[in-house]
Amino acid sequence: MNKKLVAMLVFALLTVCPLLAPAQGISDDFTGTTIDTNNWVVTPGGGTITQNDVLTMTGPGGWSQTYMVSASTFPRTVPGGYLRFTMDISGTNNSHFEMAFYAQGVVPADNVIDYGFYYNSGTGTGAALNPKQGGSQVSHDIIPWADPTQSITVRCTLHFEEGALWEVDKKAGAGWETLWETCGGGGDTASEYAFFLMAFGDAYVVDNVVIDYAPWVEGACYVPVELSSFVVD
Repeated sequence: MNKKLVAMLVFALLTVCPLLAPAQGISDDFTGTTIDTNNWVVTPGGGTITQNDVLTMTGPGGWSQTYMVSASTFPRTVPGGYLRFTMDISGTNNSHFEMAFYAQGVVPADNVIDYGFYYNSGTGTGAALNPKQGGSQVSHDIIPWADPTQSITVRCTLHFEEGALWEVDKKAGAGWETLWETCGGGGDTASEYAFFLMAFGDAYVVDNVVIDYAPWVEGACYVPVELSSFVVD
């Protein structure tokens, strides 16, 4: 088949097939006092979930009771795009909370995190931000104990098949820092995920949640999904 015909077929695919365009995802800066139910399904449980230009969640002292789940699920990849979440977080003196992708059809719980973070500001020496993949996590004390309310930005980008890349921006001028990378090295392999936020105890604050698709960070191991990989017989 000649190159001109292949190019025409690729153009036709891009024009008529919505799966070849990145999904819209979520972008929520929590402006105002009303949680957007187009984005979230809210379960206060024994805690509280409120919005006032930021999202504040307080848990009852246990997991799997106070949480929010994305109202949509998201494909793991689209051609040229890799699923990720980015968000600003801060805590109080004894905050425990989690934010994660999890396979659709599963009730959110501490033990169903497929790719996300566990945050604990009550370690005694600092605030721990632990990347989590399934039952595994890696510890990182990153915030001085004197200021657990310091806002940081976290990001988790999924590998196209299994594994992920976990990053943090401490807002100290250093930009994004890699905390953990497991791309292609184990982890859940579902093709579609939901997203949840969950509080255990004292209040934590969330802002600027974005779930979108982006090219894999330069230098990370991955196999890019290029248009040239589509073969027409």
